[in-house]
Amino acid sequence: MPLIFTEDFATGDVDAKPDIMLIQGLADDVVPPESIDMTQKTLQSVGVEPQLVKIPGLRHQVTPQVLEYLAEFLE
Repeated sequence: MPLIFTEDFATGDVDAKPDIMLIQGLADDVVPPESIDMTQKTLQSVGVEPQLVKIPGLRHQVTPQVLEYLAEFLE
């Protein structure tokens, strides 16, 4: 799914609406922190409500804290 819809993308193209968690480190120097808000809006526009986790000070990495969020989400 594109982060930004183009004219050739129709919201009717999305059949599945899975549970989604987005985790973003607010100090990430690889993926811009504002991308989580753009991704959330894109998903919401097709009827998917993602769970958001924004972690201050986290760079582009997986930490024990991130793994805890993932484990809880997958239960």
